Amino acid sequence: MEVDYDPDEERPASIAQAVPAGEKAKAQEELGNLSDQASQSLLDLLEAQKVSHQSLLAKLEKIEAQRVSDNQRSQLLDALLNRDPGFEAQLAALPVPVLTEVCDSQGMSLIHHAVRTGQTNIVDLLLQRCPELAEKTTGIDARPARWTPLMVLMDTPVHSVGEDIYQRILRLLLHVMSVQSICAQAYNGQTAAHLAAAQANLMAIKKICWTTYKKAGESDSAFRLVSNMLNTRSGKRGAGAVDLALNTNFQVASYLKSWGAEEQCPNPKQRRYWYT
Repeated sequence: MEVDYDPDEERPASIAQAVPAGEKAKAQEELGNLSDQASQSLLDLLEAQKVSHQSLLAKLEKIEAQRVSDNQRSQLLDALLNRDPGFEAQLAALPVPVLTEVCDSQGMSLIHHAVRTGQTNIVDLLLQRCPELAEKTTGIDARPARWTPLMVLMDTPVHSVGEDIYQRILRLLLHVMSVQSICAQAYNGQTAAHLAAAQANLMAIKKICWTTYKKAGESDSAFRLVSNMLNTRSGKRGAGAVDLALNTNFQVASYLKSWGAEEQCPNPKQRRYWYT
């Protein structure tokens, strides 16, 4: 039986016939574009949420670090200095911000003290959990002011911790330090190389110079970088690394000169002993 449609109605088949093939393709493409945009919007939203979540975690960690009381700081420093056998496990459980925040009244942090006392395992653990600790400096008002852990090591006599321990700590620090932090100047202008020269520590001088040279690209500019580091003026006299070495060991001074170091405040009494 034939169905009688009203004049204003259309047969179902006529709907498909009324839409040209080109317009159908265009509509499908627009739907696809809308789908891609929706997917991208969702990905952008998820990424924004991830960043927000990470920022929130960082803030919470910072707040947790600020909650470290003076008593807790004192306990951690005492445990390190007294070589508490359970201190390594305690460090492993602490949040990273706490590791970077704890210091004494002079601005000496956990890693500064671990280096000074020759506790290799503690230095290694701290650097594994927070490599940037190798570049941490004491405060500008601290004593010593703006010292890196490497500077602390250079100021520490080798015999006080033992040569093997000294060399291992030196390797651990230099491995993770940047060129900028190796060449960093303390408040009085001295670099770690200056301190090593003052101690007549030829072994440390060699490692510092070669590590800086290699990390800087082993080029002419890298060589000049080492020279500039050694020639940095420090102290009231404006002494360079060579000037400090001349007061202790001519062999060290001669080696420094092979890297382009020069006397910054020549002493006529010492000049006649200078040799190359």
